[in-house]
Amino acid sequence: MPTNDASITWDIKKSKIVKVATLKIPIQIFATKERYKLAENLSFSPGHSLIEHRPIGDINEARVKIYEEMSKFRHSGNSEALYEPTNKDFYHA
Repeated sequence: MPTNDASITWDIKKSKIVKVATLKIPIQIFATKERYKLAENLSFSPGHSLIEHRPIGDINEARVKIYEEMSKFRHSGNSEALYEPTNKDFYHA
């Protein structure tokens, strides 16, 4: 199926849905001062992934570039450095 033409509806007979996982996310407490501060400095990129999971197609390539520029603009406007969190930022006692 085409990856560079979003106007074409994918044919479900040619591209069947394949379940690859079930995610179970435990209840979490997010309403803390530290979490809010961390959230303000996070950035999302569809391209920040393993090579096997990287998005494909021109639209996603554009998204990766646009999200990167938006992040730079926001961090610059907030006078904050770009920060890549680690597990310790999310799983501390």
